[in-house]
Amino acid sequence: MIGGNVATNAAGAKFIGYGATRNHVQNMTVVLPGGEIVELGKTADKDATGPNLMELFIGSEGIFGFIIDVTFKTYPIPKFSESVILHTNNLFEVYELLKEPSKMITAIEFLDFNSQHLLDGNAKSKYEILIELNSDSKRD
Repeated sequence: MIGGNVATNAAGAKFIGYGATRNHVQNMTVVLPGGEIVELGKTADKDATGPNLMELFIGSEGIFGFIIDVTFKTYPIPKFSESVILHTNNLFEVYELLKEPSKMITAIEFLDFNSQHLLDGNAKSKYEILIELNSDSKRD
C-alpha cells in the first residue's frame, strides 16, 4: 500500500501541515518492467546535479515499475495536539479562517451536509470542518 501512496503522490488530511508524499520520500527500491531491482534515493535535500530517477517514480502511477520499499523522512511528535470541530452554514467563514497560513494547523477534513448525514444521520450545519492543531508549546 505504501508503494501505491508514493506512486500516486497521495495526500490526505495532513497535507495542509506536511505537504505531499513527494516531500518526504528519501529512498526507494523499485522493480522495473524487465524484473531488475533498482535502489533510488536522494543524496541531499537540495540536489541540482541532474535528473533524479526517484522523482520520476513518485506520482507515476506505476508506469515505470513497482515501488517495493520506501524510506520516509520523519518528524518529531508534537508535544500538544488538539482537534476541534467547526460547524458553519457559510463557506466564506471557512475561507476566512484558513486563508492565513498557520504552523499549528496540521490536518483538516471538510464534510458537507450530505457527508455528515451519511456518517450519523444528523447534520448540524451545512458544513463541518475537523481541524487538528499541533504545537510544542502549551501557550500556543
